[in-house]
Amino acid sequence: LQRPSNSSLEGFTLEVTDTQWRRLSSKGVRARRLAPDAPAVVETPLEETSPWSRYHSHEEIGAMLHNLSATYGSISRVFSIGASVEGRDLWVIELSSNPGKSDGKPEFKYVANMHADETVGRELLLRLAFHMCRSYGADPLIAALIDSTHIFLMPTMNPDGFERAHKIRENA
Repeated sequence: LQRPSNSSLEGFTLEVTDTQWRRLSSKGVRARRLAPDAPAVVETPLEETSPWSRYHSHEEIGAMLHNLSATYGSISRVFSIGASVEGRDLWVIELSSNPGKSDGKPEFKYVANMHADETVGRELLLRLAFHMCRSYGADPLIAALIDSTHIFLMPTMNPDGFERAHKIRENA
């Protein structure tokens, strides 16, 4: 990356994997982590086995949310609000500086996949959860949202319908 010589920028922010971080450091690139106490994880074992280029199963969504909450436990918690007709947990991830505590802050919820064929929304909410958790220490806007609000993300309200519709497409 090059910066024009007449640029008044002090620098730039770049999100990199641990492997890329080591490669840049070995080449003498001067850099610092914006959130030194947060894991420098852009690639996680779940992402390596579950690329963003496909729809995730209900089991994968549950595992991804639990993994995310385990990694960013100070700003997130995962819980089920009940079960679907076929017994699948209805997972929610809460993002807040005080997850699980009622502290008078406004509460906001996003719910996706209410109908079987509304598949993109579930992936978008997963991506939003990952982005917000990873950006919390580096992006002041994300930090302000998480610090001032309880954000509840429910990637799928109809996991039974998604699984059934997805199975029909696989067999077509």
